[in-house]
Amino acid sequence: MTPPLYQQVPLVNDQADIRLLTLFPAKTETDPVICQLSAVTLAQVENKYEALSYQWFGPQSSQILVNDIEILVGTSLFDALVALRLGDRPRTLWADALCIDQQSSAYEGEKCHQIRLMRSIYQNAARTVAWVGKAKTSDAGTHSLHELMDIIAEAVDKVESDEKIGEQLALNGVYHLSKEEMKTFGIPDPDDDDRYSALADLLDRPWWKRVWVIQEATLAKKTIIHCGPHKFYMTDLFEMLAFAWSALNAKQLMDIGTHSRHFAAQAEKQKRGHRDTLLSLAIMASPSEATLPHDKLYGLCGLARDVGPGKLNITFDYSTPFGDVYTDFARSVLLTSGNLDIFCALSARVTTADRSIPSWVPDWRSEAFAPFTLIYQRTGQRDSYDRGMILFLATSASTSKLRFDSSGKSLCLEGFTLDDIVCLGEPSKDGESEAEGRHVLLNWRNKIARCTTRWRYKPTDQRMVDVFYHTITMGNVERYLDNPLQEYRRFDRALRKKSKSLRDVMGSFFYAGRFMANRRMARTRDGYLCLVPQTAAVGDEIALFTGGALPLVVRKTTSDSWQMIGDTYVHGIMMGEAYDEAKCKPFWFN
Repeated sequence: MTPPLYQQVPLVNDQADIRLLTLFPAKTETDPVICQLSAVTLAQVENKYEALSYQWFGPQSSQILVNDIEILVGTSLFDALVALRLGDRPRTLWADALCIDQQSSAYEGEKCHQIRLMRSIYQNAARTVAWVGKAKTSDAGTHSLHELMDIIAEAVDKVESDEKIGEQLALNGVYHLSKEEMKTFGIPDPDDDDRYSALADLLDRPWWKRVWVIQEATLAKKTIIHCGPHKFYMTDLFEMLAFAWSALNAKQLMDIGTHSRHFAAQAEKQKRGHRDTLLSLAIMASPSEATLPHDKLYGLCGLARDVGPGKLNITFDYSTPFGDVYTDFARSVLLTSGNLDIFCALSARVTTADRSIPSWVPDWRSEAFAPFTLIYQRTGQRDSYDRGMILFLATSASTSKLRFDSSGKSLCLEGFTLDDIVCLGEPSKDGESEAEGRHVLLNWRNKIARCTTRWRYKPTDQRMVDVFYHTITMGNVERYLDNPLQEYRRFDRALRKKSKSLRDVMGSFFYAGRFMANRRMARTRDGYLCLVPQTAAVGDEIALFTGGALPLVVRKTTSDSWQMIGDTYVHGIMMGEAYDEAKCKPFWFN
């Protein structure tokens, strides 16, 4: 049944009309929140309202008055409305929790129709107001963040005009300034300056983690971040962050800045008129959070270029089980793409025990960081700090050959198994400490790669220590180094010398963690060295399937069916060296 508020303010055409919220002024912070909800035609109100973006969490326990009806809202929305009220005039907002009847979620319901309008709602707004929560730090701390932004903005031009550094940044998008260079350009050292703590606090707010806010912030004409009484333009923040990520090697920002980096990349692409595929967006947003599992896909459709008539058929229907939504999406992508890129998202799974969806379908509910492989390659996610990454062609640019059974839930691929896993290292977790990372690396180095021996790597006739460092970076660090082998050995000495901080010699190896996260190192029966999903097990097999840019780890379940575990990097076969189409045969994944 439609709640009384929405009976009072119906949408004549819920595919063209929206509701707007008038927030009335208040003299003090303790005054009651009073609003008026009205229905309008979206096309007629461009630039006449502000779109509100905030974090959904907690019970609906805070009371406001809307059209003389008492309404309970969540704490975050309530705090935002209190903080955003003006003292002398009303303010017109669009806030999804109030402007959409949230109880109407069926396919033909209002909520599903309004979701289709999300892109237009945020693009037509005069601005997006992002409420990230009340201020935690002192006024002085927040002021210091503004100060830091000004300092770095002034330094960027000086750094980019330096011949050596500017050339490296233009070529690779990355150049880590030394402490001496930072001092020369007047840039505070991230390791020694407390002003970076205010920035880290801002980036660590739960708001950044919500999947819906990606499109809410990046589709806007401009976005203003509100943290308590303090305001920041998102463009200014992103310009500073882009420089920090590419030049400062600021580990605290890298550790917590994953979500904001994706925001920055998407905002830049939208500004250039470039739109990613829904698959690319879903992989990018895999660590994001959603109240409903459907929203890990629905919340990104407004940004995707391949959703709509004649493209991917995404039906906004919350009454459909999320497993069916995920399966339908995976099947559509496989049938239309001609490749197997979607399987790179399988490696974000933290368990293989869940049977609610087929093993070949990515479980977007997972908030684990999706390991870097295709994510920043053919899926379209490469940006300034990922230029030049290797494009793998493990099956020599072949086109996928696949079919489904009548239920659409069993998948048949054409391919062959190459080898089986006989030894597995410990899992590497996203966000682990230096001590934990060192422990995992030493386990991989000594137990799996066996770098303590004089053996050479048979597939490529390289020294094992060199193969080890190629593997943990998937071959993607060499472009930063003048002498890769020398740098490998320098880092290797520091790794083995426990009194030496890896941070001091890390340099470009800082990015190795992006490839290692949520993976294990494995060795196969024939001696191949691999980076496999953390859910891989001894006995799993390495396979090559037509249309796959990467090898896959698979597990036999019965005499005629298989379980898909995820993608893998196998040193020495990533450019088609082991692929032989004549060996291909059908494999059924149930």
